[in-house]
Amino acid sequence: LTNLSQIITEDPNNAFAYFVKGIIYKDTLEYDLAIKEYEKVAELIPQNDKLTSELAQLYQDNDQFIKATETYIKLGKLKASPYILDNFLAYQESAACCLNLGDYYSSVGNIEQAVFAYNKATQYSEDKRSVAIAYYRLGLINLKGKEYEKAIMEKVLSQKYYPLYIKDFTFDNFAQAFIEIGNMHYNAGELQKAYQNYELALQLADSNYILSEAHYKLGLSYYRSQDYENAVREGEIALSLNPEYLSDQQRLIDLLIANAWSNLTKKE
Repeated sequence: LTNLSQIITEDPNNAFAYFVKGIIYKDTLEYDLAIKEYEKVAELIPQNDKLTSELAQLYQDNDQFIKATETYIKLGKLKASPYILDNFLAYQESAACCLNLGDYYSSVGNIEQAVFAYNKATQYSEDKRSVAIAYYRLGLINLKGKEYEKAIMEKVLSQKYYPLYIKDFTFDNFAQAFIEIGNMHYNAGELQKAYQNYELALQLADSNYILSEAHYKLGLSYYRSQDYENAVREGEIALSLNPEYLSDQQRLIDLLIANAWSNLTKKE
């Protein structure tokens, strides 16, 4: 896999390398990763029936019934009408089916039905992965609806049921957006609103990169409001999470800590 990844780095359009990686992942039952590689091959080599058929089977093996159905339809192996999505639950009621049904409703903009399907998926606790993804999808819907407390709760539940260590299952993009909103308030001198947005970013972020940035910006806000003790704490947390990212700001952090310590000493 390392050699194949190197080949792809050197030649991003090497379909054969993606294909071999896909086969390796398929053989080890890592369907999410296999699908990612097969989709890239399909992008590079479109209209290949054999490849498309294998991709459809991967979707099916990974309980992605909607994508499997749509792919089989492209091959002419299923009729597009009548649509069978609503019949999934008639023959196999499970977390995976409800999850896929929710994905379909979400894709066509029927959010109410999507929420119903996702909530139903969470009732089947034996399929922890599907339950975790359903909570994640609900979290996304709540974020877009500005229901931040609910979104954070869904994130916690998602992580509780199954560790989704896949970059697609992260709220980092939302966390980054809250950091940017916080920056706008910080630059406008609206420190309370800056705090609120940086705190939201901290509760939603998954990667150390984003977490360190949020702690760093929160530390600067505390420093600006002369709350030196909290400024020091946030600066130290930021450094511990991702020293490499903050290397360019090291002197600023050091200055922040030094100044804060000086002020604390004066108070004593």
